Amino acid sequence: MAKVRVSTLAKEFGMTSKELMGHLAEMKIPAKSASSALEDAYVAMVRKQLASVIEARAQEVEAAKQAEEQASLITTPLWCMVV
Repeated sequence: MAKVRVSTLAKEFGMTSKELMGHLAEMKIPAKSASSALEDAYVAMVRKQLASVIEARAQEVEAAKQAEEQASLITTPLWCMVV
């Protein structure tokens, strides 16, 4: 597999590059900037270590999406709905 940039991995996880850089620093993974490329071994380690963070973030995004859908249904006038 090819190397993966920090920014690409952050986007995949649904977080900012700055947040991911913080996690990488805690894990003592060498990355100087968001454009740094990570070796496959580091990428696998990050995915394993941050699995719980990634899952929690995915649940937050899903909850926000559902809340937004509910809000749009409530604010849409009945005459606008097509049955």
